[in-house]
Amino acid sequence: MSLLDRAIARQFLFNALTLLGILFALIIIIDFSLNFDEYLLIASALAKEQQQGGTVRVGALTAWIVFDLWWPRLFQLYGYLIGLVLVAAMGFTSAQMSKNRELVRFLRGV
Repeated sequence: MSLLDRAIARQFLFNALTLLGILFALIIIIDFSLNFDEYLLIASALAKEQQQGGTVRVGALTAWIVFDLWWPRLFQLYGYLIGLVLVAAMGFTSAQMSKNRELVRFLRGV
């Protein structure tokens, strides 16, 4: 594998992981903002049940509830998004290579 091939693979993987992370974060943030009152209600009920009703405790419980809900769902979301992410990463990688004049160099085989 040549140096140029390794650079392209590294850039592609970086683009794919970045896009996947951004999409995961965006979906979780949108869900959290739409269901904020429900998460807060459940967290405050759990805090009262444990006799620890402080604001920090309710905030930590809310974050834990969101994490506990979305951790297994990320695998399912990965299955839905991987095709889109790989195509977008290929497009971003090609655009970056074209911008830096590496695409012409790669196609020529130099």
